[in-house]
Amino acid sequence: MERERRADVRESRLFDQFRDYLDTTRSDLKDTALVRETAARLELQLKHSEEKAPAAAAAAATAAAERYMVVHDLIKPFSGTAI
Repeated sequence: MERERRADVRESRLFDQFRDYLDTTRSDLKDTALVRETAARLELQLKHSEEKAPAAAAAAATAAAERYMVVHDLIKPFSGTAI
């Protein structure tokens, strides 16, 4: 009788340990999946930002050139006579 009770307690303890192991493993796998998903999203954002960088630089240069042309058109050339 005592032997059966100790065997049941041991079996219950081993089953609890196994269940805890499975829960931990599931959590680890979920965490790993989330990290991989985040890494893939960040890599995609980096790729898109690298692709957009030359276009953004060109747009900034064009805007600067347009501003220069507007300012240049507003300033009258020096006529050569001084007051």
